[in-house]
Amino acid sequence: MGKYVLQRVGLMIITFLAITVTLFVLVRFLVPAEVQYGPQQALEQARLEALGYDKPIIEQLWIFVKNIFTKGDFGTSWKIAYMQPVGQVFFEALPPTVLINVYSLLISVPLGLAIGILCARKKGKWIDGAFSVLIMVFISLPSLVTAFILQ
Repeated sequence: MGKYVLQRVGLMIITFLAITVTLFVLVRFLVPAEVQYGPQQALEQARLEALGYDKPIIEQLWIFVKNIFTKGDFGTSWKIAYMQPVGQVFFEALPPTVLINVYSLLISVPLGLAIGILCARKKGKWIDGAFSVLIMVFISLPSLVTAFILQ
């Protein structure tokens, strides 16, 4: 059992690092390599240099991962909450997200059980087919579309 747990923890760490590297590289591709000249552009260039964007990407990645594991620092938010730590922004958004998911579970689990029992009791009848089609439609739709329809 201990060997299995160690295997799973090892795979978890490898998966975390793979996701971190992939996201880091993709976000770095969003930042322009060179900024044009001018007063506003000079300020932007100074900000990028202060963030370490002038260093090679491998070195940037090493600094980022090192800061995550040693300081718990995921960087600074520049878009959502200007100049706030990403961890703080994340933890501010976490309670409403958890609340929405709890409400969703409180509605969907009893409703799903009730519909499942009804379909099992009416197996092969028109109501079973109707609910099966309706459920497949809702599963196939992206959640944003479903939320818009339910509003």
